[in-house]
Amino acid sequence: MEVDVLQSAALNVPLRGKDNETTDVILRGVVEVFPQTAEMKRLLAKRLELEQQQREEEEERRRLELKEEMERQKREEDLKKLKQQRKKQRDIEERKRMEEEMKNREDDNLSRVLQMCLENETPAETSFSGLAFTQVQIRVLVNDTLRSLNVENCSFTCRGDEQSGVVELAKGLRLNKGLRNLNLRNNQIDDEGGDALIDALSANRTLTQLDVSFNDLSIELLRELHELLNRNQALFIQVKKHEKREREDMRHEEELMRIYLMHVEARRIMVEGAERRRIAREKAYEDRKAMMSRKKKGKGKKKK
Repeated sequence: MEVDVLQSAALNVPLRGKDNETTDVILRGVVEVFPQTAEMKRLLAKRLELEQQQREEEEERRRLELKEEMERQKREEDLKKLKQQRKKQRDIEERKRMEEEMKNREDDNLSRVLQMCLENETPAETSFSGLAFTQVQIRVLVNDTLRSLNVENCSFTCRGDEQSGVVELAKGLRLNKGLRNLNLRNNQIDDEGGDALIDALSANRTLTQLDVSFNDLSIELLRELHELLNRNQALFIQVKKHEKREREDMRHEEELMRIYLMHVEARRIMVEGAERRRIAREKAYEDRKAMMSRKKKGKGKKKK
């Protein structure tokens, strides 16, 4: 059967054929024929919305990454500038130190400083970097008042040919009980001087930091020096812990003593208060007794 479908044909109504006969063909809306179409539109709209949201989040993330990258570059530039400033400051300080060393080589006050060392009146930290010493002066350098001594590049070894200066210094270290930090950089110390230092550190229990870089010591000697310094460092830490415990015990005892004294003071105040109240009660009793006695005497006189 042929059916002509007009564009204006009504929905949900049977179509008619060429002979105006009613047929079984009924036009229905697309939504009714395919009910998932509206749901698909809703899902598509939601998907588009999610994609738009994801694009916005991606753009926001990129903006944040760009901002963080710019901040990181700025921090790196600031750090680079700071390092350059510090390097410049170190160079200035190094130049000043070199100038002071050159002045110290011609300074007549060195003998006065050595006299202070001899009398144990030197400050806790002293630097003689770049100076030249005799054996007698080296012997005087190491005293118990010093805590840090810098004798970098001080020609202790006569250009490495003779180690008597280092040996003399090691003799002083062997008996020293105050020095904690010693700088012997760039003194051309060889294995002979290293053996003297090891012998000194075997008896010395207080030196914890020793700089012997830029010398001619073997790996074995450096390892032995490192082990001895580690031993001294462990002893130093143990002593510090013991002193800390003692300080804590003293604080605890002081706190207990303070509490005890407060308790004694409170007890004294309580006893004194009770005594004052007792005296006041006795005085009041005596006053009442005297007053009653006067009243009785007054009544007796009236009866007479």
